[in-house]
Amino acid sequence: MSLDGRLRDLGLAEVLQLLALSRKSGVLYLEAALQGRNAAVQFQHGSVVNAGVWNAHDTSGALHARTAHEAREVEAVMLDLLLWRDGAFRFAPADEHAPAGAAIRLAIEPLLMEAAQRAEVWSRIEDRVPHSRVVPAFVDVEPQQLPLLRLAPAQWEILTRVDGQRDLLMLADSLGRNLLDVAEQVHGLIGAGLLALRDGPVAPRRNPTPPAMAAIPAPEGREIAGDLWIPTAVHTRHSSATPDDALLSHDEDSLFDPVELGVISPEGFPRRRTPWLASPPVASQAAEPSLPRGETAGIAPRAEAISLCRLGDEAARRGDFADAMTHWHAALRVPEPFADADRVREAIALTARLHALLHP
Repeated sequence: MSLDGRLRDLGLAEVLQLLALSRKSGVLYLEAALQGRNAAVQFQHGSVVNAGVWNAHDTSGALHARTAHEAREVEAVMLDLLLWRDGAFRFAPADEHAPAGAAIRLAIEPLLMEAAQRAEVWSRIEDRVPHSRVVPAFVDVEPQQLPLLRLAPAQWEILTRVDGQRDLLMLADSLGRNLLDVAEQVHGLIGAGLLALRDGPVAPRRNPTPPAMAAIPAPEGREIAGDLWIPTAVHTRHSSATPDDALLSHDEDSLFDPVELGVISPEGFPRRRTPWLASPPVASQAAEPSLPRGETAGIAPRAEAISLCRLGDEAARRGDFADAMTHWHAALRVPEPFADADRVREAIALTARLHALLHP
């Protein structure tokens, strides 16, 4: 039986059911021009024994032999294909004898039931994410205009890949994750006001999220974790300002800006070393005699707290979170209040959360 057509006229679910009910053997070829992808599904007596998907420009794309433990991969490919709404299909009948070494046999009905559940999820998010070729990009606003958010690790992972060029399919491929899962996370990030969709490539955000790579070279023989962008208070720093000036200019309603603090370059690449060199704690200084005693009583403790905060920040940039926590806690124990206390508490909470995620 020869079968061909377009998915907009006959859905893939109906095509699969037809091949399963008629217990056909052969290969179903699929071409999705809008997605730039091709696929093939191999049938044996109405059961799926193999499936694969590849980029349209990949001339070497073809099915390869599968082992029994790869059944989950074949199932994932099938569930992805069942989300396709446009494209061409063609079924090429084959010999009824089972291919040598075929170790996978998937029934169509369970796949269709799972695909129906996924289609329901997609219908809930298609108001913001209509299809897989949309390109998410950062909203064109200043960082301090964004709210302070609590994002899941999966959302942070997606943000590290968003560059205004990759569409959802490219994001899913680069992350090695399911397309629908990525679409759901992007849907949430759009609702949070962090991302917006573009029809094509756009210029990168002025202060882009740093790439998922190490900010400091790893010691020889050791692997270092990827860079982490943690949202917290922003410190406005001008070219003539000192680190102390930056720490004092705290804005509680803004976000940590990695470019302003010098953690990454304006192009979005992590710096190889912290631009502010570590310095010992500021020694307590005598108050100027010309000032009233009440106005000078807290100057030295506040200076000590600022120095401890700075040392903690530098330790965090090096990846030494234990040392960072030590300095931050010491800063909070200073009796005099200081402007950066809320940011320090936030940094401690986020670092503790990161440790809990990495060491469950």
